Amino acid sequence: MRLTLRTLLAWIDGILPAAEHDELGGKVALSPVAPKLVERISLAIESPSLPVPAGSGPADKPNAVAEFLDNVLPAEQLEAFERACLESQVHLADVASCHRLLAEAARDPEKTNPPTGDQRRRLIRAIAEGMSGEPEPSVADELPTAAVTLTIQTNHSRGPTPGTRAAQSPRASVWAWFSAVAAIALMVVLGGILARSIWPPSRGPGEGIRDLAAVAPGPILEPDTAEAPLAAPAAAAIEPETAAQPDAAPAVEPAMSLPPTPPIPQAREAVVPLPLMEAVIEPAEGPADHAAIEALEAEPKPAEPDPPPGRVAAGDPLLRIAPGDHAAEWRPALAGDSLAASEELLVPAHCFPVLEWGDLRIRLLPGTKAAVITDGDGTPRLEILFGRGAVWTEAPAGAAIGLSAAGLSGVATIGPQQLLGIEVHSVHRPGDDPAAVAPSQQATVSVSGGVEWRQTGTDGGPPIPPLAGIEPVESLPPASVLAWNSADPGTARRERGDRQPDWLGQSTPILRLDRWARAAVVRCLESAPADRSVGGPLRELANDLRVENRMAATSTLALIGEYDELVSQLCLDEGPKTLSEAQWRALNADTIPLALGRGANAAARLRQAFVALGPAGRGETLFRLARGFSPADLAGDSGTALVADLEDPLLAIRRFALANLLPLAADDSALGIYYRPDREVGLNKEGLERWRKRVGALGEAALAAP
Repeated sequence: MRLTLRTLLAWIDGILPAAEHDELGGKVALSPVAPKLVERISLAIESPSLPVPAGSGPADKPNAVAEFLDNVLPAEQLEAFERACLESQVHLADVASCHRLLAEAARDPEKTNPPTGDQRRRLIRAIAEGMSGEPEPSVADELPTAAVTLTIQTNHSRGPTPGTRAAQSPRASVWAWFSAVAAIALMVVLGGILARSIWPPSRGPGEGIRDLAAVAPGPILEPDTAEAPLAAPAAAAIEPETAAQPDAAPAVEPAMSLPPTPPIPQAREAVVPLPLMEAVIEPAEGPADHAAIEALEAEPKPAEPDPPPGRVAAGDPLLRIAPGDHAAEWRPALAGDSLAASEELLVPAHCFPVLEWGDLRIRLLPGTKAAVITDGDGTPRLEILFGRGAVWTEAPAGAAIGLSAAGLSGVATIGPQQLLGIEVHSVHRPGDDPAAVAPSQQATVSVSGGVEWRQTGTDGGPPIPPLAGIEPVESLPPASVLAWNSADPGTARRERGDRQPDWLGQSTPILRLDRWARAAVVRCLESAPADRSVGGPLRELANDLRVENRMAATSTLALIGEYDELVSQLCLDEGPKTLSEAQWRALNADTIPLALGRGANAAARLRQAFVALGPAGRGETLFRLARGFSPADLAGDSGTALVADLEDPLLAIRRFALANLLPLAADDSALGIYYRPDREVGLNKEGLERWRKRVGALGEAALAAP
């Protein structure tokens, strides 16, 4: 059984046969990606703050969710659907929640039985008698589970998914009646207000006090007073302010049974600002008046919104994921912008943004994908998906930060001005098919000063299971490294570093051309609309006249998963925008290995770009060359074929062929001098002959080996 998103959900919800469950469990344990995805699914289902998916993307359509769960989604839509779920926590929660509900329904079909006609009538009658949507205990005891909860939904399940349509029907009919009654009452109230505003009656003494009495919680007028019905329209007029107060709710209910044109005094008096109301009742001394004022002053004020936990510091911008019209999209996050408690971030080419998170400072390097979240105990957590990041604090007492880097997960306590570096590499081995072989991962945590490391799960809880090779609480001395490799996922090791990595310093040198390219990227992001994807502005920059700007924009587009501009740049072989050999190698090295190392989905999109935009009929060949060849391949027929490709008419073919052969020239620099793909054929004769001899000798050595 293959390990896919659908089979993983079936394994989590326990609906597979025992043999298949055990088989898939073994694959999950061996996979470097599946355990993290299992944790993401668990957190998504239990998170009450995630919104319902909204849009028209591949995973936003209820029927598409149902078809995916039924395994009938068309093959051409499956990749886009799974990619949307894996890249968006909202869509992942939606699909996982629906799958769990269907699994529960399959185990206990009686939970989804719709209520009988008599039960529906009793439920409607209970709501009509003034209840807030919950049936009486006696009614609830007789209703099926689906009717008591009124629907089989969580915060994430919606739409006509299988097994939920029958459970949603009772709630729809109940609320249809309730909404109709409320709408009629509201129309009556508004009609009366409009009529009295056109023909206002003369006011008698004391009417201002009666209007205020409608606002204050608690009875100001006696229940049998003739003017008591006047409280309902006044309360309805200020419903947005008092609807949240439990004492004000009964004042709204009589409005449903008012006659079409009740005698309403000037209802707008009820929304007069509080100082004017006090002036109206100030001359009238009495206990009732003081009670009204005290009740108004005692009303709880709206809670102040929590301050954002972090922000982008002054300096370079970065990209943040946000829900778009069709799917999640990357949008600019500029200096000074606030960061929410959970953010997924991406750093454009040549940019070095700094995040302020309480007492912590987080510096992300170009080409890094990261997430900042908050653990259950309030500890901030930085997760590096790929790339590099540095953390320090200026607090005299130090600070704690949660860190997740591939298989490493823990909480580090650092002292003031101590640098802590996190690095994650996803490595694609040349010759491997990304669709069949997952890339390997390597993660390191480097410390400049003494740091206490406590193992945790990715959510800050206890690790399950803890990594072997290090203690649950490990004291990392200065200049030490904590390392993890997916080849041995259950083990971590502590190493002694000779010195801290060069990139860990807070001032990284940058070339002049790269500085110009960074300025162009910053201008592009600052001028991009804050509520739109950055793809459009970056594509415009990818056609700029300056080559460094084109390369920076193309690299950033590749980071967000758009490879069309990259393939166009790598395959261009004539015209003023053709890359030089050094520029081509730099762009290829910055983008292709990362795209292949991100997994099957990114590799599939790269292949599609080569097929669609590469030279006619050569797209598959170019993608095969971009994937690379193993040392065994180079020693066989593949090496001979690559030497033949050095004479291909297409410049892109010659460049990719040389890129695959260059590892064989590690001990012979002349091989890289006598041949250049962008040089005339006559000048490359000696270089071609040298490459033939080198590959031939390699093949003979391979045959002679036992």
